[in-house]
Amino acid sequence: MEFYKNSEIGVIYDISGGDIANEVLPYLDYEVIAKTDKQFWGYSDLTTIINAIYAKTGKISVLYQVRNLIGREWGVQCMRFENTICHYKNDLFDVDYDFIQ
Repeated sequence: MEFYKNSEIGVIYDISGGDIANEVLPYLDYEVIAKTDKQFWGYSDLTTIINAIYAKTGKISVLYQVRNLIGREWGVQCMRFENTICHYKNDLFDVDYDFIQ
């Protein structure tokens, strides 16, 4: 909650994960979260926090594996990440895909 209250922090990236992420839900101050424009980014078990933030505040959070930035395609991923975060583009979320049945 201190990150939400700190005006110098623009985005919150939680890389902790963990199967007890749901235990922090009672400690989130949804009124404070609702008043900020900060996005919460997390992955895996942090989905519970992402869903709670959206359900209680309507604020969008991001399900993202930060490990993408160091994987085989790190160069492309870093460029997409920078374009999305720093230049307000949609590079991380504009994915070319096909549905296969």
